[in-house]
Amino acid sequence: MKKFAAMIITLFVVFFAQLIITQITNDTSFALSYNVNAKAKADTTKKTTYANGVVKTKTVTKYQANGKAATKTVTDYTKYGQVEKITVSTYDKKGKVSKKEVYSDYKSINAKETYTKVTTYIYKNGKVDSKTVTNIKPKKSAVASGVVSYTAAQQKEIRSEILKLMNNDRLKKGLSALKESSIAYSVAQVRAQEITCKFDHTRPNGKAWDTVYKQVDKSFNVDSYYLGENLVMNNKLLSPKEMASYLYTQWKNSAPHKANMMNSHFSKVGIAIVVSNGSIYATQEFIG
Repeated sequence: MKKFAAMIITLFVVFFAQLIITQITNDTSFALSYNVNAKAKADTTKKTTYANGVVKTKTVTKYQANGKAATKTVTDYTKYGQVEKITVSTYDKKGKVSKKEVYSDYKSINAKETYTKVTTYIYKNGKVDSKTVTNIKPKKSAVASGVVSYTAAQQKEIRSEILKLMNNDRLKKGLSALKESSIAYSVAQVRAQEITCKFDHTRPNGKAWDTVYKQVDKSFNVDSYYLGENLVMNNKLLSPKEMASYLYTQWKNSAPHKANMMNSHFSKVGIAIVVSNGSIYATQEFIG
């Protein structure tokens, strides 16, 4: 009888031991599976603003699977919402900066879009290993140059096609389409004419480009809106549709200009074209 009781107790001990081991094994398996499938930290976006509410800086951080930062992109804006500088930092697995790229000093000179790109490689102890300064220019085109001439109807076709291309790209990014604005168009017309004399965001009279708004509409308060301006010129011999695509691509291939065209703050635009001395000058004026 005692032997039978001991056998029963032994069986119960073995059964519960297996149950406990199975439970521990299952729990451990679950924990390992959870860790293996753990997702990296979600991307973050932080913004600072000017006193008038316009975004001053936007910082987008993307993370590695280990939770350390992978890249950090800081975009600095003017008080009118135009991109002023873009800084892209790349991090190693330990979360230390290994490379930094700074895009600044954007200029459009003689139809050649340029901006300065400074690439800094940072290695042990945070010391700079190398630094390169590159002037970015568009690739040379095989398209012939010559005297440009477009009728009023053709100029309208170019403007409409540019708007269409721009809105197609905005919609792909989930942004609302820009609508044509009469005041923005009036400003664009003045600016297009002005840049035939001085191709710059500063007006020929030495004043800032946005002072044109007050000139065309005395009640317009520039501090109450997001404003942006894109300029471009060239003297390629192209059909109206091809010219629209060419002008738009020039803007699109430039980080600061593309940022204006894809800016979520902007809701209206005015596009103007002027042909002068065999070249075409185009402006985009944005309002948000």
